Formats: sequence, C-alpha cells, structure tokens
Amino acid sequence: MDDVIAVIGSANMDIGGYPEGPLAAGDSNPGRVRLSVGGVGCNIARNLALLGARVRFLTALGGDLYAQGIAQMLEGLGIDLSLSLRLADEHTSTYLFIADERGDMSVAVNDMAIYRHQTPAYFERMLPELNRCRAVLLDANLSEEALVFLAEHIHVPLFADAVSAAKAPRLRAILGRLTAFKPNRIEAELLSGVRITDSDSAREAAMRLLDTGLERVFITLGPDGVFA
Repeated sequence: MDDVIAVIGSANMDIGGYPEGPLAAGDSNPGRVRLSVGGVGCNIARNLALLGARVRFLTALGGDLYAQGIAQMLEGLGIDLSLSLRLADEHTSTYLFIADERGDMSVAVNDMAIYRHQTPAYFERMLPELNRCRAVLLDANLSEEALVFLAEHIHVPLFADAVSAAKAPRLRAILGRLTAFKPNRIEAELLSGVRITDSDSAREAAMRLLDTGLERVFITLGPDGVFA
C-alpha cells in the first residue's frame, strides 16, 4: 500500500462580484471582482497537502486558462494530478456569484458539466492505483452512478463529504460502505430524517446514519461545533 491519500472530486474557478453599495438589479454595479480556486475536493486535497500528506487528486480540467491556473496552484503544493482528466474541448468547472452589499450571495451560476466525464468506465481504469492508496476521499459532485461504482470497488478506507443538501442524496446508497462521513446539519437531517435542534437530536441523527453500516460520522453544526 502506498502512503498516498487519493481525493476524487471538484476543482472550480470561483468568480465573485462584490458591489460597493446596494445591489441594483438589471444594471452595472461598481465594485470588486475576485478569482479564487475552490471546489470541495480541491479544498480537501489542498488542506491535506498543507498538513504534509502525499496527495493524488482526481478531477476534471478543461482546455482553458482556468485549468492552467488550478493545475499550477495544486502542483505547486506537490499534489499529483496525473490521473485527472484533461479535456481540451471542455470548460473547467466555474462558479460565478454576485454578493449583496453585506457580502452575502445574492445570485450564482455554477457550470459543472465537465464532471459528467468522470464515469464508472474512467474510474475502472484507475482502480489499481486507488486501491494502493492509504485512503480515498470522495465528494458528492460525482454522479450517483460513479459514487456507487467507487464504493463497490474500492477496498481501502473510504471517506465522503456531502457538498450540499442538493447533492447529499447521491451518497445515500453508499453510506454503509463508508469509513467516515462529514455532513453539515442540513445534510445530516436530510439523510437521517431527524431534525437536529440539540445534542440529543444530533445523537439520534448520528445513530440513524450509523445504522446504515457507516463506521463514523462527524456532523458540523456551525457555531455549535461538531457532533462526532
């Protein structure tokens, strides 16, 4: 077994617009526009590398300048992208948002169609490398079909992040195959069927998730911390 952690998931170019004053719909608003590299899988890979881990990141990058910037940043941290898809005719995943005058997101568009290329057929070719890793981490930007395939064929410890309430249901079928899972409060409520209002209900939600065969769960509760 290699002392490498594989992360499979999204790498986005985030473009944020911040108006100087109240946001005026249908007009051009003076303000600031900032670019940053994001995506749940990318953030996990980056943080693991900063903690000193050897990381192999499997994502999908297009043939544009965004892909070059993302790859340069990640490879500069020593992250191995050799198994990632490079698709010259595709656009790199991009998240565009406009904030209001308080800095809260007012409207956003996400272009993540490139991840449709991360199919079971693609992952089948990667299985020998993945099963030599110390652990594999997934994010729910992958299709449910791809997540199920990976859960059925990966034999090393498997971890997952739900990404969002909209994407968390993609993980429902594989919870029992996970070593550990990190949902937030809303995602845990959705998957457990338990509304979390205090430590007792957090425990009940966690137990419902563990009843699937999941080994460990870490429910993030915002200012209330984490229930593990």
